[in-house]
Amino acid sequence: MGKMTAETLQANLLEAMADFVRTGGDDNIHRLAAPLLNGELERIEVQPKDHPAAPHLPGMQDCLLPTAQSLFQALLAASPTLAWQVSYNVDDGFDEEYLRRYAWCDVIGPHGIYLSDEYRIGFGYWREGLFYPPHAHEPEEIYWVIGGTGLFTSGDAPPAYKGPGSIVHHEPGVWHSIDMSESSVLVVFLWKGRNLHKRSAFEA
Repeated sequence: MGKMTAETLQANLLEAMADFVRTGGDDNIHRLAAPLLNGELERIEVQPKDHPAAPHLPGMQDCLLPTAQSLFQALLAASPTLAWQVSYNVDDGFDEEYLRRYAWCDVIGPHGIYLSDEYRIGFGYWREGLFYPPHAHEPEEIYWVIGGTGLFTSGDAPPAYKGPGSIVHHEPGVWHSIDMSESSVLVVFLWKGRNLHKRSAFEA
């Protein structure tokens, strides 16, 4: 069998994402994953972007949600074709080491491989030892943890450790954070709303 094209690898990832959502998602996930579940999506060519965190993704195998195995393998296969990036820079208060140890990629979204103006769906990855400080943004957001464990805060709720299979739901404008001091974390993220790529606000 010949080498698979980027388009095939990305289509396989999209299919694995849809299967994962259909079999394991709750009502909120199904709502925020609407473009993934509702038929054909327009695909565009997106320039791949490598990132220093991405080669460490295979290490999540040991702390992976068992039912996410097919999704994880599809992500690893497609990873070299994806645009791994970060939202911040040193001027935002994040040092170079932090920026080397986390990355995200859009699969669906305004700048994703598959286009949507109202939704963003993709993967976020933070390596062990990081703290994502309290921040807020206009779109509604779900983190669906598929690997690792973090200490999550959301609004007035008490901090809680969330591991593989956990669903963390943030309403628009709610302050939230993640402490990954003890473990790397891999999530599927789902966003819905406006200003999907506007930088988050941080507490003073």
